Amino acid sequence: MRSVLLLFLCALVLSCSGQKKDAGRRRPSLPVRTLQVDPSTFMRVLSLTGEVYAPRTVTLSANVEGAVVCCFWREGDQVTATQDMFTIDPSIYQREVDIARQGYYVAAARHADAQAGFRPEEVRKFEQEVIAAREKLDFVTKDRDRARKLVDAGSISREVLEKADVEFVAARSRLETAQNQLKIGQEGATRTQLAVSHASELEANARLQLARSKFAETRIPAPFAGTITRVLARPGDNAAPRMPLLELADLSSMVIRFSVPERQSASIRLKQKILVTLDAFPGRELSGEVNRIHPTLDPKTRVLWVEALVTEEVRLIPGMFARIRLVLDEIPNQLVVPETAVVTKQGERFVFTVEEGKARRRIVRVGFLAGGKAQILSGLEPKSRIIMENADQFRDGQDVEIIPDSGPGGRTEAPMPGSAEKKPEAGKKE
Repeated sequence: MRSVLLLFLCALVLSCSGQKKDAGRRRPSLPVRTLQVDPSTFMRVLSLTGEVYAPRTVTLSANVEGAVVCCFWREGDQVTATQDMFTIDPSIYQREVDIARQGYYVAAARHADAQAGFRPEEVRKFEQEVIAAREKLDFVTKDRDRARKLVDAGSISREVLEKADVEFVAARSRLETAQNQLKIGQEGATRTQLAVSHASELEANARLQLARSKFAETRIPAPFAGTITRVLARPGDNAAPRMPLLELADLSSMVIRFSVPERQSASIRLKQKILVTLDAFPGRELSGEVNRIHPTLDPKTRVLWVEALVTEEVRLIPGMFARIRLVLDEIPNQLVVPETAVVTKQGERFVFTVEEGKARRRIVRVGFLAGGKAQILSGLEPKSRIIMENADQFRDGQDVEIIPDSGPGGRTEAPMPGSAEKKPEAGKKE
């Protein structure tokens, strides 16, 4: 019994000494990453993707058929406006021009003759023909009268009279023809004849102009100054109408082309600010502004196509992939924290600040949530240092230790998900 009591007393002494030792220890502080919340501009942006695009781009095509006889261009060559790009064999079209020209000369000469009328010597010739035809008619008339008298007297057969009648009719017809010819020679061509000859001249001239146009189309000039981006034909190739030969782009007119989902299409306006990141310039964000908005949505994809100009000096190449942040709104002097720093429990929202080495729970009112950022409307003072990560694991008054690399906050840009990202819509007012 005495030994049992002794063991109990020893155990009690050891237990008391252990509790005193634990009471002398201090629970270690938890390391935290913090952010100093300073007033900044809260930017609601829409994250999109697009590409660098040259709106002034053209594909030169052949308008006539023939062999390509001249093309010395390569991709990257610079050309000036009206400079010859291609020449198609013009020999056949030159012969067509020569034939059409001769036809026009003939038609023009005939019309000139119709306008001028007959020459005086031709009119005198027609007069002589009338005189001769009248004398012939007088002679056959007398011969017919004599034959009729002899037939009546029974001296000759009736066949002689019939032959005289035929000669009379022929002579009278020759006289009428000569008189009509003389009348035409004296009065000139009729209005209808002049109109017909003039129409023939115009038709021949139209054929000549058409032949000249085809001949001119054997030379294919540059419509504007630019850079050759693609050559599709070489000397010796046989060109056909509407066959593409060369692509030309004006690289001084580069824009960023992108599409905006229908839901945000009403928020787009001219001069709206964008921020562009290109893979060719890592770590550099370029500024720009919207300069063209297409008037209708794409009927197939239900998106609005937009073009923007980059306002900084940079070399853009068509086809570059662009990551775009379209600025929907800029609100200055706002307190903005990471969305992960806001804890929601039982209908309340709060953040943890670090004050004198302890975590302090602060109830806040949240405005916009956008792209992982939260706009704080009330409940938080400027210069406050908040816990950025795992805020839901802390309790009010808990000891914490700030990780040394935590720094002050700054300008906050909150991207909104767009057509390029499959995320829930952000930027809503809470």
